[in-house]
Amino acid sequence: MEFAGGTPAYGYRVVIDHGTIEGKRLQTTYSHLSVLQVSAGQSPGSGQAVGLVGFNGWLRASGQASGSTSGWVKRTGLSSERA
Repeated sequence: MEFAGGTPAYGYRVVIDHGTIEGKRLQTTYSHLSVLQVSAGQSPGSGQAVGLVGFNGWLRASGQASGSTSGWVKRTGLSSERA
């Protein structure tokens, strides 16, 4: 796990860096989680849960949450330099 923690924009978030595949860096990001089940620096196992579904904070006009959600993003071709 490259990152596992809270962020202002994405709530609880996990970033897994898969390294370089076919000359391109590959990362998977899971956002809007309600609970983290991993820690930064941990090596994930195949099929391992990284967190529980949360919600993104968007509310309907009634003030009710629009429902459970989580976000998944696959990022490829990243620079090998870290910010």
